[in-house]
Amino acid sequence: MQHFHDHHIDWMHSCGGKGKCTTCKVIVKEGLNRFGPATDAEEKYRKEGALNRGERLACQAKITGDIVVTVPADYQLPHMRYSEEI
Repeated sequence: MQHFHDHHIDWMHSCGGKGKCTTCKVIVKEGLNRFGPATDAEEKYRKEGALNRGERLACQAKITGDIVVTVPADYQLPHMRYSEEI
C-alpha cells in the first residue's frame, strides 16, 4: 500500500490499511515469491474464503522485488483507468 501512495496511485482501502477488510486485495500475476509471509489478517480472510490463493492484501504485504498484480473488478475505483496488468 505504501508503494501505491508513494507513487500517487489511488488504491481502494476502506479500513485505512489496517487489515480489517479486503478492499485493497491484489491478484498476483507474477512474483508471489517476492511477498513476505501472509499476515494474521490475511490468514483470517483466507480461512473465511475472502482471500484466495494468489491474492494478497496490499496493506499487509511486504514486497522484496518486482511483481505484477491486477485489481479485482469489485475493487476498481470508478475514476481510474485500469489495464489488464499494472
